[in-house]
Amino acid sequence: DTQAPVLAGVPDDLTLECGLNSPDPAQVTALDNCDGSVQVSFSETTTQINCGIRLTRTWAATDNCGNVVSASQIITLTDSQ
Repeated sequence: DTQAPVLAGVPDDLTLECGLNSPDPAQVTALDNCDGSVQVSFSETTTQINCGIRLTRTWAATDNCGNVVSASQIITLTDSQ
């Protein structure tokens, strides 16, 4: 097995006005060609940027053969007013 799992349900990047709540993290799933359904891990980091905050949400999955896949969503909270 040389193919990494495939992630499904990773949301697109998003820009919101400061003061708005960011959406809850998506329920991302992973399927592997040999292992079937694979467990997905989730992490989130927060970074201060000029006039705002950037949340980086990352989902990753590893199959039984060590093939890894990951994908991220970036949510930018800005003060545009």
